[in-house]
Amino acid sequence: MVLLAGVLAVAVQAAAGAQVEALQQLWSGIHDSSEQVVSSPEGGISPWPESGDLRVRTIVSAVELPWLGRQVLYLEEFLHDDPENLRRQLLVQLEPAEPPARAVRAHLFTFSNPRHWIHLSHRPQLLASLRAADIVTSAGCDLLFTSEGDQFRGGTVGRRCPDTRTRAARYLDYQLVIGTDLYWYRRRIFRRSDAELQEEVVGYNWFEAGARRSCGRSCGSTCTTREGGDALSPRTGAGSSSRCTVRTGRSPPPAMRSFSCCRIRARNSRSHPRGCSSMANRLH
Repeated sequence: MVLLAGVLAVAVQAAAGAQVEALQQLWSGIHDSSEQVVSSPEGGISPWPESGDLRVRTIVSAVELPWLGRQVLYLEEFLHDDPENLRRQLLVQLEPAEPPARAVRAHLFTFSNPRHWIHLSHRPQLLASLRAADIVTSAGCDLLFTSEGDQFRGGTVGRRCPDTRTRAARYLDYQLVIGTDLYWYRRRIFRRSDAELQEEVVGYNWFEAGARRSCGRSCGSTCTTREGGDALSPRTGAGSSSRCTVRTGRSPPPAMRSFSCCRIRARNSRSHPRGCSSMANRLH
């Protein structure tokens, strides 16, 4: 019995290690996103004009920092044409989550002097000089990832991640989906006193111009593709239906198509239209 328990423990540990390596490989690379403010304190629910999309680039690289962990990533996020002005700069240490959870935990660390460590993954001598005193733990903001087929879905847990941009008592809910050719995130800020949504931003794959393709009809909407543009740009059509114009070289993943089309209908009706409830549940 003891031997069997030991064998099972080793198998579970090996499986957990494989999950960590799989997430590290999927997350590493260059991710171009189209980012849109869905709602903000100033204007409530935001319109979705083409000019409102920001092109955001996220570069994630595996780095060797044995004193921090076996699997460590360095992440930089910036507007696509401004790589010297970083919006986010993190070290991410990956490890199996504590049992019984079958998940991967991502510990996030910021830098005490961010500018000094810019483009760290391409500066090996600078990387070798990094010490524990140079980084700061993002308390309460760990991400917990679970494997879903060939992708990982993760996010913060509960209300423990504070919004440090203001003095107001608010917390951050961050969700991220990573897969092959898939990088989707949603950042929401809630007021701590009553959990009222204060801000919501979504990011989804940036698609280049290409051939005409169909965009899904989960909302009963009509979705077409036009050449000559760069982003997924839903537009409200006449009447109760919606028309989303997708400018892409290939059809976006189903979750992206459904979220985009459903969001327009939900905004117009102030509730989730028929056929969108299941998608809304998946995104929460």
